[in-house]
Amino acid sequence: MIKLIASDLDGTMFEKGNVIPETNLKAINDINNSNINFTICTGKTYSLFKNICEDIGTGYGIFGNGNQIINLKTGEEIYRKLLKNEDVLFCINTAKKLKLHIHLYTNKEVITEKLLYMDLRNFELTKNDKNIDLEFKIVTDIQKYVKRENPEILKLVISAEKDLASLKKEFAKNGLLNTKKVANHAKELIKKFLVKADSPNQKIKELSGGNAQKLIVAREMEMKTPLLIACEPTRGIDIGAIEFIHDKLVEKRNDGDSVLLVSSELSEIMSLSDRIYVIYEGEIVGEFKRGSIDEKRLGLLMVGGKID
Repeated sequence: MIKLIASDLDGTMFEKGNVIPETNLKAINDINNSNINFTICTGKTYSLFKNICEDIGTGYGIFGNGNQIINLKTGEEIYRKLLKNEDVLFCINTAKKLKLHIHLYTNKEVITEKLLYMDLRNFELTKNDKNIDLEFKIVTDIQKYVKRENPEILKLVISAEKDLASLKKEFAKNGLLNTKKVANHAKELIKKFLVKADSPNQKIKELSGGNAQKLIVAREMEMKTPLLIACEPTRGIDIGAIEFIHDKLVEKRNDGDSVLLVSSELSEIMSLSDRIYVIYEGEIVGEFKRGSIDEKRLGLLMVGGKID
């Protein structure tokens, strides 16, 4: 018997312009009428989607990559995990040294030194929708601001101009996209990464989970960065796609690049990792070389247990 259904909000529920189509609203209504708890999940904060969540009448919402859980029927906050300010300051300091852009999310604000990338897109969303309860605070020095104001930070995002600059250089001229070049590049990636798609113009939400995941892997691999962070890269996809993605991660490692794999799948960790770190409640509780620990002891550490 099904008691809970969970759905991603951004890539699954929405159509263009953050609009939920009638077919999805009807499906949610049918779920609610069947006495099944319906939960939505998103990496964004509750403030961005508060009014939308009220409209669809769903049960629970998991926001900010799991840092905030809301009972959407009552508006009650069930769980909140704030980032430690010392960790935030460390990330800010590192980002500034590497000349990366950083912005912070609290429950009500986006704090940044300049509107760029994701925060700029979110700013455009709030500008066009007065119901979104999110403010943008532009500060001169974000590091000094955090030290002085001690804000309650739910989420931290770091991004780089050089990634966008390389794409602009390759696919645009004088501010205009070369659509033919973009289409040819998409065709190459579809072929190289064995993505089953009708055409390069097909929407990613129309692909199967495994093919959508392979497309994301293709996009990130082609950036050719020296470090790749892969967070749950194979969750919820078929065995064939899992093996393909695993092979690509190993291939990148073998090319001399670094891969940081974040996964709750013990078999994935054990088979792919050269070095394993176990995190429990935000703290590193164990560090092991490949082959020096078994799954049972690793699993015990993951739930807060102790090993000899």
